[in-house]
Amino acid sequence: MQDQSVYQFMGKEGSLLFREEVALLEELKKILCQDSEERRLLDNLLAHIEELFLLVIVGEVKSGKSSFVNSLLGKKICKEGVTPVTDKIHILRYGEEEKSKELESFVVEHCYPFEPLKNLNIVDTPGTNSLILEHQQITEKFIPRSDLVLFITSIDRPFTESERKFLEFIKDLWGKKIIFILSKVDMKTPEEIEEVIQYIKENCKKLLDFDPILFPVSAREAFESKNKQVPELFEKSKMGAVEEYIFKTLSQGEKIKLKLSGILFNALKILDKSVNSLNKNQEILGIEKETLWETKKIISYEERILKQNYTAQVEKIKHSLMDIETWGRNFFEKNLKIAKLLLFIKNKNQNTMVDEDKLRPIPRIVRQEMEKALDILFASLQNLEVQILEIFQKKFKEKIASTGQKVSKEDCVKEIENTIKLQIEPGVLVEYSSKLLKRTQKKSILLLSSIVFAVFFGMVLKTLDISWFVNLISLGIIVSSLWAFFVLVPKIRQKAAEEYKKHVDSIGKEIRSQMEEFYKKSEQSIFAPLYSIVDKREKSLLYSENSQSQKRAEIDIFTQKAKNFQSKLSTLDSPKPAEGSL
Repeated sequence: MQDQSVYQFMGKEGSLLFREEVALLEELKKILCQDSEERRLLDNLLAHIEELFLLVIVGEVKSGKSSFVNSLLGKKICKEGVTPVTDKIHILRYGEEEKSKELESFVVEHCYPFEPLKNLNIVDTPGTNSLILEHQQITEKFIPRSDLVLFITSIDRPFTESERKFLEFIKDLWGKKIIFILSKVDMKTPEEIEEVIQYIKENCKKLLDFDPILFPVSAREAFESKNKQVPELFEKSKMGAVEEYIFKTLSQGEKIKLKLSGILFNALKILDKSVNSLNKNQEILGIEKETLWETKKIISYEERILKQNYTAQVEKIKHSLMDIETWGRNFFEKNLKIAKLLLFIKNKNQNTMVDEDKLRPIPRIVRQEMEKALDILFASLQNLEVQILEIFQKKFKEKIASTGQKVSKEDCVKEIENTIKLQIEPGVLVEYSSKLLKRTQKKSILLLSSIVFAVFFGMVLKTLDISWFVNLISLGIIVSSLWAFFVLVPKIRQKAAEEYKKHVDSIGKEIRSQMEEFYKKSEQSIFAPLYSIVDKREKSLLYSENSQSQKRAEIDIFTQKAKNFQSKLSTLDSPKPAEGSL
Protein backbone atom coordinates (compact mmCIF):
# COMPACT_ATOMS: atom_id res chain seq x y z
CA MET A 1 0.00 0.00 0.00
CA GLN A 2 1.27 3.51 -0.83
CA ASP A 3 1.75 6.29 1.74
CA GLN A 4 -1.37 7.95 0.34
CA SER A 5 -4.13 5.44 -0.26
CA VAL A 6 -7.80 5.17 -0.97
CA TYR A 7 -8.62 4.45 2.69
CA GLN A 8 -7.77 8.07 3.65
CA PHE A 9 -10.98 9.49 2.22
CA MET A 10 -13.32 6.50 2.38
CA GLY A 11 -14.13 6.11 6.05
CA LYS A 12 -15.49 2.92 7.58
CA GLU A 13 -18.46 2.37 5.25
CA GLY A 14 -16.44 3.17 2.15
CA SER A 15 -13.56 0.93 3.22
CA LEU A 16 -15.93 -2.00 3.68
CA LEU A 17 -17.41 -1.42 0.23
CA PHE A 18 -13.94 -1.06 -1.24
CA ARG A 19 -12.78 -4.37 0.24
CA GLU A 20 -15.96 -6.02 -1.04
CA GLU A 21 -15.23 -4.70 -4.52
CA VAL A 22 -11.61 -5.90 -4.40
CA ALA A 23 -12.88 -9.37 -3.43
CA LEU A 24 -15.30 -9.19 -6.37
CA LEU A 25 -12.47 -8.35 -8.77
CA GLU A 26 -10.36 -11.19 -7.39
CA GLU A 27 -13.30 -13.47 -8.16
CA LEU A 28 -13.39 -12.10 -11.71
CA LYS A 29 -9.66 -12.74 -11.98
CA LYS A 30 -10.27 -16.45 -11.43
CA ILE A 31 -12.84 -16.47 -14.24
CA LEU A 32 -10.55 -14.85 -16.84
CA CYS A 33 -8.03 -16.93 -18.76
CA GLN A 34 -4.50 -16.80 -17.38
CA ASP A 35 -2.68 -15.33 -20.41
CA SER A 36 -5.54 -13.32 -21.90
CA GLU A 37 -5.60 -9.60 -22.66
CA GLU A 38 -8.58 -9.30 -20.30
CA ARG A 39 -6.55 -10.79 -17.45
CA ARG A 40 -3.72 -8.34 -18.14
CA LEU A 41 -6.15 -5.40 -18.05
CA LEU A 42 -7.67 -6.61 -14.78
CA ASP A 43 -4.23 -7.09 -13.22
CA ASN A 44 -3.39 -3.52 -14.21
CA LEU A 45 -6.66 -2.30 -12.67
CA LEU A 46 -5.95 -4.15 -9.42
CA ALA A 47 -2.37 -2.85 -9.33
CA HIS A 48 -3.61 0.76 -9.07
CA ILE A 49 -6.85 0.17 -7.21
CA GLU A 50 -5.67 1.58 -3.85
CA GLU A 51 -4.67 4.96 -5.23
CA LEU A 52 -6.31 8.10 -3.84
CA PHE A 53 -9.30 9.61 -5.61
CA LEU A 54 -7.84 10.44 -9.01
CA LEU A 55 -8.81 13.65 -10.80
CA VAL A 56 -7.47 13.49 -14.36
CA ILE A 57 -7.24 16.59 -16.51
CA VAL A 58 -7.41 16.03 -20.26
CA GLY A 59 -7.76 18.21 -23.30
CA GLU A 60 -6.21 19.04 -26.62
CA VAL A 61 -2.90 20.81 -27.09
CA LYS A 62 -3.19 24.54 -26.33
CA SER A 63 -6.56 24.04 -24.61
CA GLY A 64 -5.11 25.46 -21.36
CA LYS A 65 -4.68 22.25 -19.30
CA SER A 66 -1.35 23.13 -17.72
CA SER A 67 -2.47 26.73 -17.11
CA PHE A 68 -5.56 25.40 -15.34
CA VAL A 69 -3.46 23.12 -13.07
CA ASN A 70 -1.06 25.95 -12.25
CA SER A 71 -3.92 28.33 -11.42
CA LEU A 72 -5.55 25.66 -9.25
CA LEU A 73 -2.39 25.35 -7.13
CA GLY A 74 -1.31 28.98 -7.48
CA LYS A 75 2.12 27.94 -8.67
CA LYS A 76 3.72 27.01 -11.99
CA ILE A 77 4.07 23.28 -11.58
CA CYS A 78 3.38 22.35 -15.21
CA LYS A 79 5.00 23.84 -18.30
CA GLU A 80 2.87 26.04 -20.52
CA GLY A 81 3.23 26.80 -24.23
CA VAL A 82 1.63 26.89 -27.66
CA THR A 83 3.39 23.69 -28.68
CA PRO A 84 3.05 20.22 -27.05
CA VAL A 85 5.22 20.82 -23.98
CA THR A 86 3.60 18.23 -21.69
CA ASP A 87 5.07 14.99 -22.97
CA LYS A 88 4.56 13.08 -19.74
CA ILE A 89 1.85 12.43 -17.20
CA HIS A 90 2.26 14.63 -14.12
CA ILE A 91 0.74 13.34 -10.87
CA LEU A 92 0.23 15.98 -8.16
CA ARG A 93 0.21 14.57 -4.62
CA TYR A 94 0.29 16.06 -1.17
CA GLY A 95 3.73 16.42 0.42
CA GLU A 96 5.22 18.33 3.34
CA GLU A 97 7.79 19.78 0.96
CA GLU A 98 7.97 20.35 -2.76
CA LYS A 99 9.78 17.64 -4.70
CA SER A 100 9.52 15.73 -7.96
CA LYS A 101 10.56 12.25 -9.06
CA GLU A 102 10.09 10.07 -12.11
CA LEU A 103 7.97 7.00 -11.35
CA GLU A 104 8.03 5.56 -14.87
CA SER A 105 9.44 6.67 -18.21
CA PHE A 106 6.26 8.64 -18.88
CA VAL A 107 5.05 9.42 -15.32
CA VAL A 108 6.43 12.17 -13.05
CA GLU A 109 5.22 12.63 -9.47
CA HIS A 110 5.12 16.11 -7.90
CA CYS A 111 4.63 16.48 -4.14
CA TYR A 112 3.22 19.83 -3.03
CA PRO A 113 2.05 21.14 0.39
CA PHE A 114 -1.46 21.89 -0.83
CA GLU A 115 -4.03 20.85 1.78
CA PRO A 116 -6.79 19.66 -0.65
CA LEU A 117 -4.31 17.15 -2.14
CA LYS A 118 -4.48 15.12 1.06
CA ASN A 119 -7.70 13.49 -0.17
CA LEU A 120 -7.12 13.37 -3.91
CA ASN A 121 -4.46 13.29 -6.60
CA ILE A 122 -4.53 15.49 -9.68
CA VAL A 123 -3.12 14.29 -12.99
CA ASP A 124 -2.10 16.46 -15.94
CA THR A 125 -1.84 14.56 -19.24
CA PRO A 126 -0.36 15.24 -22.70
CA GLY A 127 -2.63 16.78 -25.33
CA THR A 128 -5.03 14.28 -26.84
CA ASN A 129 -4.59 15.65 -30.37
CA SER A 130 -0.80 15.90 -30.21
CA LEU A 131 1.01 14.96 -33.40
CA ILE A 132 3.25 12.92 -31.15
CA LEU A 133 1.21 9.71 -31.17
CA GLU A 134 2.88 8.45 -27.99
CA HIS A 135 1.35 11.35 -26.05
CA GLN A 136 -2.20 10.29 -26.91
CA GLN A 137 -1.45 6.63 -26.18
CA ILE A 138 -0.06 7.61 -22.77
CA THR A 139 -3.21 9.60 -22.02
CA GLU A 140 -5.58 6.85 -23.17
CA LYS A 141 -3.75 4.25 -21.08
CA PHE A 142 -3.94 6.43 -17.95
CA ILE A 143 -7.57 7.53 -18.13
CA PRO A 144 -8.98 4.13 -17.06
CA ARG A 145 -7.34 4.72 -13.66
CA SER A 146 -9.14 8.03 -13.18
CA ASP A 147 -12.21 8.58 -10.99
CA LEU A 148 -13.29 11.96 -12.36
CA VAL A 149 -12.27 13.65 -15.61
CA LEU A 150 -11.94 17.40 -16.07
CA PHE A 151 -12.12 18.02 -19.79
CA ILE A 152 -10.53 21.33 -20.77
CA THR A 153 -11.82 22.91 -23.97
CA SER A 154 -10.72 26.32 -25.19
CA ILE A 155 -13.33 28.99 -25.92
CA ASP A 156 -11.55 29.93 -29.14
CA ARG A 157 -12.10 26.40 -30.62
CA PRO A 158 -14.68 24.60 -28.47
CA PHE A 159 -15.89 21.03 -28.93
CA THR A 160 -13.82 20.12 -31.99
CA GLU A 161 -14.32 16.85 -33.87
CA SER A 162 -11.21 15.34 -32.29
CA GLU A 163 -12.49 16.41 -28.85
CA ARG A 164 -15.84 14.75 -29.53
CA LYS A 165 -14.14 11.48 -30.52
CA PHE A 166 -11.96 11.53 -27.43
CA LEU A 167 -14.96 12.23 -25.21
CA GLU A 168 -16.67 9.19 -26.72
CA PHE A 169 -13.64 7.15 -25.65
CA ILE A 170 -13.91 8.42 -22.11
CA LYS A 171 -17.66 8.04 -21.75
CA ASP A 172 -18.40 4.86 -23.70
CA LEU A 173 -15.21 2.89 -23.26
CA TRP A 174 -14.37 3.80 -19.68
CA GLY A 175 -17.67 5.13 -18.30
CA LYS A 176 -16.08 8.12 -16.61
CA LYS A 177 -17.94 11.10 -15.20
CA ILE A 178 -16.86 14.20 -17.14
CA ILE A 179 -16.77 17.82 -15.95
CA PHE A 180 -16.25 20.44 -18.66
CA ILE A 181 -13.88 23.36 -18.07
CA LEU A 182 -14.29 26.10 -20.66
CA SER A 183 -10.93 27.89 -20.56
CA LYS A 184 -9.68 31.30 -21.71
CA VAL A 185 -13.06 32.99 -21.23
CA ASP A 186 -11.26 36.30 -20.60
CA MET A 187 -10.76 36.42 -24.40
CA LYS A 188 -14.52 36.71 -25.10
CA THR A 189 -17.49 38.86 -24.14
CA PRO A 190 -20.23 37.53 -21.83
CA GLU A 191 -22.54 37.11 -24.84
CA GLU A 192 -19.93 35.12 -26.74
CA ILE A 193 -19.23 33.00 -23.66
CA GLU A 194 -22.93 32.18 -23.31
CA GLU A 195 -23.15 31.30 -26.99
CA VAL A 196 -20.22 28.86 -26.68
CA ILE A 197 -21.68 27.34 -23.50
CA GLN A 198 -24.98 26.63 -25.28
CA TYR A 199 -23.11 25.20 -28.26
CA ILE A 200 -21.21 22.75 -26.03
CA LYS A 201 -24.34 21.72 -24.11
CA GLU A 202 -26.40 21.18 -27.25
CA ASN A 203 -23.70 19.10 -28.90
CA CYS A 204 -23.07 17.06 -25.76
CA LYS A 205 -26.75 16.18 -25.59
CA LYS A 206 -27.05 15.58 -29.31
CA LEU A 207 -23.82 13.69 -29.97
CA LEU A 208 -22.90 12.16 -26.61
CA ASP A 209 -26.33 11.93 -24.97
CA PHE A 210 -25.55 13.57 -21.62
CA ASP A 211 -26.01 16.99 -19.98
CA PRO A 212 -22.59 18.27 -18.94
CA ILE A 213 -21.58 20.15 -15.81
CA LEU A 214 -19.64 23.07 -17.22
CA PHE A 215 -17.44 25.72 -15.59
CA PRO A 216 -16.29 28.75 -17.62
CA VAL A 217 -12.94 29.96 -16.20
CA SER A 218 -9.97 32.17 -16.88
CA ALA A 219 -6.91 30.33 -15.60
CA ARG A 220 -4.70 33.30 -16.41
CA GLU A 221 -6.73 35.67 -14.22
CA ALA A 222 -6.99 33.09 -11.42
CA PHE A 223 -3.23 32.50 -11.38
CA GLU A 224 -2.52 36.23 -11.48
CA SER A 225 -4.96 36.94 -8.64
CA LYS A 226 -3.36 34.31 -6.39
CA ASN A 227 0.18 35.48 -7.04
CA LYS A 228 -0.57 39.25 -6.93
CA GLN A 229 -3.18 39.00 -4.16
CA VAL A 230 -6.01 40.57 -6.21
CA PRO A 231 -9.30 39.09 -4.90
CA GLU A 232 -11.41 40.95 -7.47
CA LEU A 233 -9.52 39.29 -10.31
CA PHE A 234 -10.05 35.84 -8.75
CA GLU A 235 -13.79 36.45 -8.61
CA LYS A 236 -13.73 37.57 -12.22
CA SER A 237 -11.84 34.39 -13.23
CA LYS A 238 -14.73 32.22 -11.91
CA MET A 239 -12.09 29.75 -10.65
CA GLY A 240 -13.68 29.72 -7.22
CA ALA A 241 -16.69 27.73 -8.46
CA VAL A 242 -14.41 24.98 -9.80
CA GLU A 243 -12.38 24.79 -6.59
CA GLU A 244 -15.57 24.75 -4.53
CA TYR A 245 -16.90 21.82 -6.56
CA ILE A 246 -13.68 19.80 -6.58
CA PHE A 247 -12.56 20.33 -3.00
CA LYS A 248 -15.84 20.82 -1.13
CA THR A 249 -19.02 20.05 -3.10
CA LEU A 250 -17.88 16.53 -4.01
CA SER A 251 -18.84 14.78 -0.80
CA GLN A 252 -17.08 11.79 0.65
CA GLY A 253 -19.96 9.54 -0.44
CA GLU A 254 -19.85 10.85 -4.00
CA LYS A 255 -16.10 10.35 -4.23
CA ILE A 256 -16.49 6.79 -2.98
CA LYS A 257 -19.33 6.21 -5.45
CA LEU A 258 -17.32 7.66 -8.34
CA LYS A 259 -14.24 5.62 -7.50
CA LEU A 260 -15.99 2.33 -6.85
CA SER A 261 -18.40 2.79 -9.78
CA GLY A 262 -15.49 3.57 -12.08
CA ILE A 263 -13.59 0.49 -10.97
CA LEU A 264 -16.67 -1.70 -11.36
CA PHE A 265 -17.43 -0.19 -14.78
CA ASN A 266 -13.91 -1.02 -15.96
CA ALA A 267 -14.21 -4.52 -14.54
CA LEU A 268 -17.51 -5.06 -16.36
CA LYS A 269 -15.97 -3.71 -19.58
CA ILE A 270 -13.19 -6.24 -19.17
CA LEU A 271 -15.84 -8.90 -18.58
CA ASP A 272 -17.65 -7.77 -21.74
CA LYS A 273 -14.44 -8.31 -23.70
CA SER A 274 -14.17 -11.77 -22.19
CA VAL A 275 -17.80 -12.53 -23.08
CA ASN A 276 -17.19 -11.32 -26.64
CA SER A 277 -14.17 -13.62 -26.85
CA LEU A 278 -16.32 -16.41 -25.44
CA ASN A 279 -19.01 -15.76 -28.06
CA LYS A 280 -16.43 -15.76 -30.85
CA ASN A 281 -14.99 -18.99 -29.52
CA GLN A 282 -18.52 -20.42 -29.41
CA GLU A 283 -18.99 -19.53 -33.08
CA ILE A 284 -15.64 -21.10 -33.90
CA LEU A 285 -16.60 -24.23 -31.96
CA GLY A 286 -19.86 -24.41 -33.90
CA ILE A 287 -18.01 -24.15 -37.20
CA GLU A 288 -15.46 -26.72 -36.05
CA LYS A 289 -18.23 -29.13 -35.00
CA GLU A 290 -19.90 -28.78 -38.37
CA THR A 291 -16.58 -29.23 -40.15
CA LEU A 292 -15.81 -32.26 -38.03
CA TRP A 293 -19.21 -33.75 -38.85
CA GLU A 294 -18.57 -33.13 -42.56
CA THR A 295 -15.11 -34.68 -42.20
CA LYS A 296 -16.58 -37.81 -40.64
CA LYS A 297 -19.09 -37.99 -43.48
CA ILE A 298 -16.26 -37.72 -46.01
CA ILE A 299 -14.26 -40.46 -44.30
CA SER A 300 -17.30 -42.74 -44.02
CA TYR A 301 -18.32 -42.10 -47.64
CA GLU A 302 -14.80 -42.63 -48.97
CA GLU A 303 -14.46 -45.79 -46.92
CA ARG A 304 -17.70 -47.16 -48.40
CA ILE A 305 -16.83 -46.19 -51.99
CA LEU A 306 -13.31 -47.55 -51.61
CA LYS A 307 -14.67 -50.87 -50.39
CA GLN A 308 -17.10 -51.04 -53.32
CA ASN A 309 -14.44 -50.22 -55.92
CA TYR A 310 -11.94 -52.63 -54.43
CA THR A 311 -14.52 -55.43 -54.17
CA ALA A 312 -15.56 -54.87 -57.79
CA GLN A 313 -11.94 -55.14 -58.88
CA VAL A 314 -11.39 -58.31 -56.85
CA GLU A 315 -14.52 -59.78 -58.50
CA LYS A 316 -12.71 -59.49 -61.85
CA ILE A 317 -10.07 -61.85 -60.47
CA LYS A 318 -12.90 -64.22 -59.62
CA HIS A 319 -14.07 -64.07 -63.26
CA SER A 320 -10.53 -64.89 -64.43
CA LEU A 321 -10.49 -67.90 -62.14
CA MET A 322 -13.83 -68.99 -63.63
CA ASP A 323 -11.98 -69.30 -66.95
CA ILE A 324 -9.68 -71.82 -65.24
CA GLU A 325 -12.76 -73.65 -64.00
CA THR A 326 -14.24 -73.71 -67.53
CA TRP A 327 -10.96 -75.04 -68.90
CA GLY A 328 -11.02 -77.87 -66.33
CA ARG A 329 -14.61 -78.78 -67.12
CA ASN A 330 -13.77 -79.03 -70.83
CA PHE A 331 -10.60 -80.96 -70.02
CA PHE A 332 -12.48 -83.67 -68.14
CA GLU A 333 -15.32 -83.65 -70.67
CA LYS A 334 -12.91 -84.45 -73.50
CA ASN A 335 -10.77 -86.97 -71.70
CA LEU A 336 -13.53 -88.85 -69.86
CA LYS A 337 -15.83 -89.49 -72.81
CA ILE A 338 -16.92 -93.12 -73.08
CA ALA A 339 -15.30 -93.47 -76.49
CA LYS A 340 -12.06 -92.06 -75.09
CA LEU A 341 -12.25 -94.43 -72.13
CA LEU A 342 -12.84 -97.45 -74.40
CA LEU A 343 -9.82 -96.45 -76.47
CA PHE A 344 -7.84 -96.07 -73.27
CA ILE A 345 -8.84 -99.65 -72.27
CA LYS A 346 -7.58 -100.85 -75.59
CA ASN A 347 -4.42 -98.69 -75.52
CA LYS A 348 -3.25 -97.39 -72.17
CA ASN A 349 -0.69 -95.16 -73.88
CA GLN A 350 -3.50 -93.14 -75.40
CA ASN A 351 -2.56 -89.39 -75.35
CA THR A 352 -4.40 -87.05 -72.97
CA MET A 353 -6.07 -84.08 -74.69
CA VAL A 354 -4.58 -80.95 -73.05
CA ASP A 355 -5.36 -77.45 -74.41
CA GLU A 356 -2.71 -75.67 -72.30
CA ASP A 357 -2.67 -72.55 -74.51
CA LYS A 358 -6.00 -71.40 -73.11
CA LEU A 359 -4.48 -71.39 -69.62
CA ARG A 360 -1.42 -69.29 -70.47
CA PRO A 361 -3.04 -65.78 -70.40
CA ILE A 362 -4.93 -66.40 -67.14
CA PRO A 363 -2.06 -65.85 -64.64
CA ARG A 364 -1.14 -62.63 -66.45
CA ILE A 365 -4.76 -61.41 -66.31
CA VAL A 366 -4.99 -62.30 -62.61
CA ARG A 367 -1.76 -60.39 -61.96
CA GLN A 368 -3.06 -57.36 -63.86
CA GLU A 369 -6.39 -57.34 -62.06
CA MET A 370 -4.66 -57.84 -58.71
CA GLU A 371 -2.23 -54.97 -59.30
CA LYS A 372 -5.03 -52.76 -60.60
CA ALA A 373 -7.08 -53.45 -57.47
CA LEU A 374 -4.10 -52.64 -55.27
CA ASP A 375 -3.34 -49.48 -57.27
CA ILE A 376 -6.91 -48.30 -56.73
CA LEU A 377 -6.66 -49.16 -53.04
CA PHE A 378 -3.37 -47.44 -52.33
CA ALA A 379 -4.07 -44.38 -54.51
CA SER A 380 -7.50 -43.88 -52.93
CA LEU A 381 -6.10 -44.24 -49.43
CA GLN A 382 -3.28 -41.81 -50.15
CA ASN A 383 -5.64 -39.23 -51.67
CA LEU A 384 -8.05 -39.57 -48.76
CA GLU A 385 -5.27 -39.12 -46.23
CA VAL A 386 -4.07 -35.94 -47.98
CA GLN A 387 -7.65 -34.65 -48.20
CA ILE A 388 -8.40 -35.19 -44.50
CA LEU A 389 -5.07 -33.81 -43.31
CA GLU A 390 -5.63 -30.69 -45.44
CA ILE A 391 -9.04 -30.24 -43.82
CA PHE A 392 -7.46 -30.37 -40.38
CA GLN A 393 -4.74 -27.94 -41.39
CA LYS A 394 -7.10 -25.43 -43.04
CA LYS A 395 -10.14 -25.68 -40.79
CA PHE A 396 -8.60 -26.50 -37.44
CA LYS A 397 -5.14 -24.95 -37.97
CA GLU A 398 -3.77 -28.30 -36.85
CA LYS A 399 -0.87 -29.66 -38.86
CA ILE A 400 -0.54 -33.46 -38.89
CA ALA A 401 2.42 -34.88 -40.80
CA SER A 402 1.06 -38.39 -41.40
CA THR A 403 -1.44 -40.85 -40.02
CA GLY A 404 1.09 -43.54 -39.26
CA GLN A 405 2.91 -46.53 -40.74
CA LYS A 406 1.66 -47.66 -44.15
CA VAL A 407 1.23 -51.21 -45.48
CA SER A 408 3.63 -52.03 -48.32
CA LYS A 409 2.02 -52.65 -51.68
CA GLU A 410 5.13 -54.60 -52.74
CA ASP A 411 4.66 -57.05 -49.86
CA CYS A 412 1.08 -57.67 -50.94
CA VAL A 413 2.08 -58.21 -54.60
CA LYS A 414 4.88 -60.54 -53.57
CA GLU A 415 2.65 -62.74 -51.43
CA ILE A 416 -0.10 -63.06 -54.03
CA GLU A 417 2.50 -63.62 -56.75
CA ASN A 418 3.71 -66.67 -54.82
CA THR A 419 0.16 -68.01 -54.75
CA ILE A 420 -0.17 -67.48 -58.52
CA LYS A 421 3.10 -69.29 -59.21
CA LEU A 422 2.27 -72.18 -56.91
CA GLN A 423 -1.39 -72.56 -57.86
CA ILE A 424 -2.47 -71.17 -61.26
CA GLU A 425 0.53 -71.31 -63.55
CA PRO A 426 -0.46 -73.48 -66.59
CA GLY A 427 2.08 -76.21 -65.78
CA VAL A 428 0.84 -76.47 -62.20
CA LEU A 429 -2.82 -76.63 -63.25
CA VAL A 430 -2.12 -79.20 -65.98
CA GLU A 431 -0.15 -81.33 -63.53
CA TYR A 432 -2.96 -81.23 -60.97
CA SER A 433 -5.63 -81.90 -63.63
CA SER A 434 -3.66 -84.79 -65.10
CA LYS A 435 -3.24 -86.47 -61.72
CA LEU A 436 -6.96 -86.07 -61.04
CA LEU A 437 -7.72 -87.39 -64.54
CA LYS A 438 -5.63 -90.51 -64.00
CA ARG A 439 -7.41 -91.29 -60.76
CA THR A 440 -10.76 -90.76 -62.44
CA GLN A 441 -9.77 -92.81 -65.49
CA LYS A 442 -8.86 -95.73 -63.26
CA LYS A 443 -12.27 -95.57 -61.60
CA SER A 444 -14.04 -95.22 -64.96
CA ILE A 445 -12.08 -98.05 -66.59
CA LEU A 446 -12.72 -100.31 -63.63
CA LEU A 447 -16.41 -99.52 -63.91
CA LEU A 448 -16.39 -100.05 -67.69
CA SER A 449 -14.60 -103.36 -67.30
CA SER A 450 -17.21 -104.50 -64.81
CA ILE A 451 -20.00 -103.40 -67.14
CA VAL A 452 -18.45 -105.18 -70.16
CA PHE A 453 -18.03 -108.36 -68.11
CA ALA A 454 -21.61 -108.14 -66.85
CA VAL A 455 -22.99 -107.65 -70.36
CA PHE A 456 -20.89 -110.55 -71.65
CA PHE A 457 -22.06 -112.76 -68.79
CA GLY A 458 -25.69 -111.82 -69.42
CA MET A 459 -25.42 -112.63 -73.10
CA VAL A 460 -23.86 -116.00 -72.34
CA LEU A 461 -26.75 -116.87 -70.06
CA LYS A 462 -29.18 -115.74 -72.72
CA THR A 463 -27.67 -118.00 -75.35
CA LEU A 464 -27.80 -121.02 -73.06
CA ASP A 465 -31.60 -120.65 -72.86
CA ILE A 466 -31.77 -122.73 -69.68
CA SER A 467 -35.08 -121.44 -68.42
CA TRP A 468 -37.22 -118.36 -68.63
CA PHE A 469 -36.06 -117.31 -65.16
CA VAL A 470 -32.40 -117.42 -66.17
CA ASN A 471 -33.28 -115.55 -69.35
CA LEU A 472 -34.99 -112.91 -67.24
CA ILE A 473 -31.92 -112.60 -64.98
CA SER A 474 -29.59 -112.30 -67.97
CA LEU A 475 -31.80 -109.61 -69.45
CA GLY A 476 -31.72 -107.74 -66.12
CA ILE A 477 -27.92 -107.94 -65.99
CA ILE A 478 -27.64 -106.55 -69.49
CA VAL A 479 -30.10 -103.66 -68.83
CA SER A 480 -28.46 -102.80 -65.49
CA SER A 481 -25.02 -102.81 -67.07
CA LEU A 482 -26.15 -100.55 -69.88
CA TRP A 483 -27.79 -98.20 -67.31
CA ALA A 484 -24.54 -98.08 -65.33
CA PHE A 485 -22.64 -97.45 -68.54
CA PHE A 486 -24.74 -94.42 -69.57
CA VAL A 487 -25.44 -93.00 -66.06
CA LEU A 488 -22.56 -93.80 -63.70
CA VAL A 489 -19.71 -92.94 -66.07
CA PRO A 490 -20.99 -89.32 -66.61
CA LYS A 491 -21.39 -89.02 -62.83
CA ILE A 492 -17.76 -90.01 -62.32
CA ARG A 493 -16.80 -87.40 -64.89
CA GLN A 494 -18.98 -84.80 -63.13
CA LYS A 495 -17.45 -85.66 -59.78
CA ALA A 496 -13.96 -85.10 -61.19
CA ALA A 497 -15.04 -81.71 -62.56
CA GLU A 498 -16.52 -80.79 -59.17
CA GLU A 499 -13.32 -81.78 -57.39
CA TYR A 500 -11.36 -79.64 -59.82
CA LYS A 501 -13.81 -76.76 -59.23
CA LYS A 502 -13.30 -77.03 -55.48
CA HIS A 503 -9.56 -76.83 -56.04
CA VAL A 504 -9.93 -73.71 -58.19
CA ASP A 505 -12.35 -72.20 -55.66
CA SER A 506 -9.83 -72.77 -52.88
CA ILE A 507 -7.20 -70.96 -54.98
CA GLY A 508 -9.58 -68.06 -55.54
CA LYS A 509 -10.50 -68.01 -51.88
CA GLU A 510 -6.82 -67.92 -50.92
CA ILE A 511 -6.09 -65.02 -53.29
CA ARG A 512 -9.19 -63.10 -52.18
CA SER A 513 -8.31 -63.79 -48.55
CA GLN A 514 -4.82 -62.40 -49.11
CA MET A 515 -6.19 -59.33 -50.84
CA GLU A 516 -8.86 -58.89 -48.19
CA GLU A 517 -6.21 -59.12 -45.48
CA PHE A 518 -4.13 -56.46 -47.20
CA TYR A 519 -7.21 -54.32 -47.69
CA LYS A 520 -8.00 -54.48 -43.98
CA LYS A 521 -4.41 -53.72 -43.03
CA SER A 522 -4.22 -50.83 -45.49
CA GLU A 523 -7.62 -49.51 -44.47
CA GLN A 524 -6.64 -49.82 -40.82
CA SER A 525 -3.37 -47.97 -41.42
CA ILE A 526 -5.28 -44.97 -42.80
CA PHE A 527 -8.84 -44.97 -41.46
CA ALA A 528 -8.02 -45.93 -37.88
CA PRO A 529 -5.63 -42.96 -37.42
CA LEU A 530 -8.07 -40.65 -39.22
CA TYR A 531 -10.93 -41.70 -36.96
CA SER A 532 -8.55 -41.38 -34.03
CA ILE A 533 -7.71 -37.81 -35.07
CA VAL A 534 -11.41 -37.00 -35.45
CA ASP A 535 -12.28 -38.61 -32.10
CA LYS A 536 -9.48 -36.71 -30.40
CA ARG A 537 -10.75 -33.48 -31.91
CA GLU A 538 -14.32 -34.31 -30.87
CA LYS A 539 -13.20 -34.85 -27.29
CA SER A 540 -11.29 -31.57 -27.41
CA LEU A 541 -14.38 -29.74 -28.70
CA LEU A 542 -16.55 -31.36 -26.06
CA TYR A 543 -14.08 -30.31 -23.37
CA SER A 544 -14.05 -26.76 -24.76
CA GLU A 545 -17.85 -26.66 -24.84
CA ASN A 546 -18.06 -27.86 -21.24
CA SER A 547 -15.41 -25.34 -20.20
CA GLN A 548 -17.31 -22.55 -21.94
CA SER A 549 -20.58 -23.59 -20.33
CA GLN A 550 -18.90 -23.59 -16.94
CA LYS A 551 -17.33 -20.20 -17.63
CA ARG A 552 -20.70 -18.76 -18.70
CA ALA A 553 -22.24 -20.02 -15.47
CA GLU A 554 -19.42 -18.36 -13.50
CA ILE A 555 -19.93 -15.13 -15.47
CA ASP A 556 -23.67 -15.17 -14.75
CA ILE A 557 -23.00 -15.56 -11.04
CA PHE A 558 -20.42 -12.76 -11.11
CA THR A 559 -22.74 -10.46 -13.09
CA GLN A 560 -25.49 -10.91 -10.51
CA LYS A 561 -23.04 -10.12 -7.70
CA ALA A 562 -21.89 -7.02 -9.61
CA LYS A 563 -25.52 -5.85 -9.95
CA ASN A 564 -26.05 -6.34 -6.23
CA PHE A 565 -22.91 -4.32 -5.53
CA GLN A 566 -24.11 -1.53 -7.85
CA SER A 567 -27.33 -1.38 -5.86
CA LYS A 568 -25.29 -0.80 -2.69
CA LEU A 569 -23.37 2.02 -4.37
CA SER A 570 -26.59 3.74 -5.41
CA THR A 571 -27.45 4.31 -1.72
CA LEU A 572 -24.40 6.52 -1.19
CA ASP A 573 -25.07 10.28 -1.10
CA SER A 574 -24.83 12.39 -4.26
CA PRO A 575 -23.09 15.79 -4.59
CA LYS A 576 -24.89 19.07 -4.01
CA PRO A 577 -25.52 21.33 -7.02
CA ALA A 578 -22.34 23.18 -7.91
CA GLU A 579 -22.59 26.93 -7.62
CA GLY A 580 -21.05 28.62 -10.61
CA SER A 581 -21.57 25.60 -12.87
CA LEU A 582 -23.74 25.96 -15.94
